[in-house]
Amino acid sequence: ADAVRYWAASTGLGRDSVVNEEKISAGNKLVTKLWNVAGFSLRFLEGYTPPQTIPDLTPADRWILSRLQQVIRKTTTSFREYDHAAAKDEVESFFWSVLADNYLEMVKVRLYQLDNGETQKEAARYTLYHVLLAIIKMLAPIMPHITEEIFQLYFAEREGAPSIHTSSWPQHSKALASETAETTGQALVSIATKVRQYKSTRQLPLGAPLKRLQLASSSPELLADLRLAELDITSVSRAEEIAFDNKPGEGATIVFKDLWIAIEL
Repeated sequence: ADAVRYWAASTGLGRDSVVNEEKISAGNKLVTKLWNVAGFSLRFLEGYTPPQTIPDLTPADRWILSRLQQVIRKTTTSFREYDHAAAKDEVESFFWSVLADNYLEMVKVRLYQLDNGETQKEAARYTLYHVLLAIIKMLAPIMPHITEEIFQLYFAEREGAPSIHTSSWPQHSKALASETAETTGQALVSIATKVRQYKSTRQLPLGAPLKRLQLASSSPELLADLRLAELDITSVSRAEEIAFDNKPGEGATIVFKDLWIAIEL
């Protein structure tokens, strides 16, 4: 039912639409991925109640939370203007490209808590809680069944609402919006993308370890943020050693503005 609603919501209000099996299949894929992401996330959110104050977040946490504020603002505007197709596209793009493909890969080491301190794990749980909850709330008008199931499994009691459809709508937070955080996040995604390409061209599995990763930039601010995100970079690259320099080394390639990367197997 949610997959069919996904197809129906892909066309603007008042426009004719031919039944499209590919769109319905894409909706089914989204339902399955949403369920899998929720299942993975809830393993680490069991017994967790988010604090009222924002914890000490890492650059990756600040990035996805800042991006989320844009999505909330744009999606809310689209629904108010009865443009449900644009609202769906905005949330879906964020879910796939930001959460599923990148942030979850960055945060796995912190979530599994491999000797990295309780503080960073708590920041990851705080972020994951708010991002996942906001996503299912914004998708609820279009995909009411899968979102209600996820809400009932974990969020209903903590949110104090009997149903996701009677819960409060996500609110844009100026405190979490940050251009600096989004710039650093783009740099982190560029690193992850370069590492994936490097392994893919050498027919290596994405989980294959790397001997060394060198990151270089003449921007002290960017380097400082990347150092704070070292654990998340390790998570996506599986690098045994990460070096930070202000000048690129031999064989380095530029991947994002003033950011160079060199990879050693």
